Amino acid sequence: MSSDPMCAMSSADSVWHNLSVLDVANPTAGTAAILGSGSHNQKTPISVLQEVCSRKSLTPEYKLISVEGAVHAPTFVYRVEVGDVSATAAGQSKKKAKHCAAKALIDKIVDEDIGPLMFLKPLLLEGMVGMSDGLGPEKEPTTPVAKTDPLSPSTGPASDSGEDDGIPGNPVGQLQELCMKKRWRPPFYDTQMEEGLPHERTFGIMCIVNNYSEIGFGKSKRLAKRQAAYNMIQMIERLQQAATEGDDNIETKYSELAEEMRDLQILKTEPIPTITAKHSQQVSNILKQLKASNGARLQDLQYKNLVTSGLNYVGLLREIAEEQRFEVTYIPAEAVDGCHSCLCHLTTLPLAVCFGIGETEELAKMNASHNALQYLKIMTRRK
Repeated sequence: MSSDPMCAMSSADSVWHNLSVLDVANPTAGTAAILGSGSHNQKTPISVLQEVCSRKSLTPEYKLISVEGAVHAPTFVYRVEVGDVSATAAGQSKKKAKHCAAKALIDKIVDEDIGPLMFLKPLLLEGMVGMSDGLGPEKEPTTPVAKTDPLSPSTGPASDSGEDDGIPGNPVGQLQELCMKKRWRPPFYDTQMEEGLPHERTFGIMCIVNNYSEIGFGKSKRLAKRQAAYNMIQMIERLQQAATEGDDNIETKYSELAEEMRDLQILKTEPIPTITAKHSQQVSNILKQLKASNGARLQDLQYKNLVTSGLNYVGLLREIAEEQRFEVTYIPAEAVDGCHSCLCHLTTLPLAVCFGIGETEELAKMNASHNALQYLKIMTRRK
């Protein structure tokens, strides 16, 4: 060691100068570097999952599912998938949400005794030794959203089972999964009301999915949101059930419509019979015979007032038909606007078809007979 005082002073100045250069920008940088050196080497859920999967030629895929909450306090929901296994979690930042999703997937693989990724369990258990949560000093109590049946309210994260609102599971997460499954937009929640004293507040939050809306009430916004999501799931279940029950009716209507279309197609393709010269001559001969007939009933028809109240049109037409030896056939037609219809055929050619309508089948038949009598009266009138 040199005993020269000037050399000793020079060495001290050099050391002090070096420390000053290091600390001038950030006086705590050196301390932070020393304290953070241990945490820097600490593994996070993302790094553990990535390391284990890379050893088995697998790649974790992270996907941002939705962004919920207010603009100043958003909540990010991320999903991570490895093969056919996935887990979803939420966080107040994208980084936190991804770390929580990775942690949820690791726990899922480790906790299950069977599954397609069971071969990763030993490696994950080894990597979890000394693993941090990846959140650092801003650690937050974020609960992973377990992958459940979206329409099954009986399942959900264990952390939600302690709610005192009587709603099982995690309806908010279930509704989110349901909307993703159906490729709908994420649910939108809007605060509708805040009432009561500060220590007895009642909140009302509306949940909107597509064109449907449901509202939930609770002592806190969280409970009101859970209630709204649960009500929305119940509504979707009812709509699905109604749609399933209505399928049978729709199939029946389609079957009836198809049958009618086949009938119309037959009418379109089949030639419509037209009156021939032979049939025209037969009709003309029958009218001539009726006009020349001396039957008492037919002759009385010329002098009878057919608008007389209480006249039995059906009976009178039957008597004339028996006298002149032609047939009368009544064919009920389909009701229209609550009224019944009836067709009256005279002879088998047919010579004439008269139409009647009435509030009942009997009235329709009577009006058809009345029109047939009017027809006979006109066609058999002698000049």
